[in-house]
Amino acid sequence: YDGKIDYNKLRSGEEVILVMPKKAELMVRLYHNGMGSYYNYDDDVGKPKNLYKTVMTENSPYKAGDEIEVYSSADKAFKTVRIGALVSCSNDSNIIGNIISTYSPHIITSNDGILNFNKEAGYENLYISLYDEPNDKTDAEFTEFLDEYKLKYDGFVTSTYEDNQTIEKNYRSMVTAMLVVLITGFAVCVSIINNSITAQIRENKRVIGTLRAVGASRSELVKSYCLRMLSMFTWGAGVGFGLYIIGFIVIKILCRYLPDMGLNLVFSPWASVIMVAVLFVFCFINLFSKISKEMKNSIVENIREL
Repeated sequence: YDGKIDYNKLRSGEEVILVMPKKAELMVRLYHNGMGSYYNYDDDVGKPKNLYKTVMTENSPYKAGDEIEVYSSADKAFKTVRIGALVSCSNDSNIIGNIISTYSPHIITSNDGILNFNKEAGYENLYISLYDEPNDKTDAEFTEFLDEYKLKYDGFVTSTYEDNQTIEKNYRSMVTAMLVVLITGFAVCVSIINNSITAQIRENKRVIGTLRAVGASRSELVKSYCLRMLSMFTWGAGVGFGLYIIGFIVIKILCRYLPDMGLNLVFSPWASVIMVAVLFVFCFINLFSKISKEMKNSIVENIREL
């Protein structure tokens, strides 16, 4: 974001690249027994974070062309170098940003350039990034290739691709389990309500026959039972939403006085509202089919004692 990367000057050791955000923000959250901190960089500065408050915001004190002192462990002395360019690693798409933390400034140079600081410098970490999307095959090939060096230098190999696959697998398992619970609960609700409606219709065959005898149409019968079902849904959903709201308020109050709970609840009842609406549609279809079936019988059959 400032200056220019000159590879010749990097190799000669005259210039370095300084990794540092243009702007940084320190946010703090107070607990009853301590404090937690959080940092925002560049475009994220000013964005609110639940229960955190901004205590400090600063711009980068450096600019391209500034000279800084860097300690050379080989010479046991400081060396003065010029900042050729400043880059920010707050962008997740930046390879540098995936490697280096922005909690403190970092200096980047080339393989040749680093010899100006330490002629015996070796590798501490090796990162391999692919331009193409990795897959199981390429991940296995790289891991197998690096295992030889892991044993040779007593190191370790980690794979971001493998970690992401594990996270995705766990996520799919969690979603599948939640869907199973949701579908099971939905099926139980449909079964209970439909069985209740079916039992009411079966017990009220004589009433249905009497109403038909005095001219009641199918739509009027459906409307009558639909109002009963709507009353059932209103009471059930009302109690459920009432408990949900009360629980939400109680937990919010507890989080206010006990921030260590770390719960960040969002009031979002729309999924439940949609669930109730879909459930009502299913039950209405079943109700309509049951009434239609009774309408196919004769009035005498309806009035006859069960």
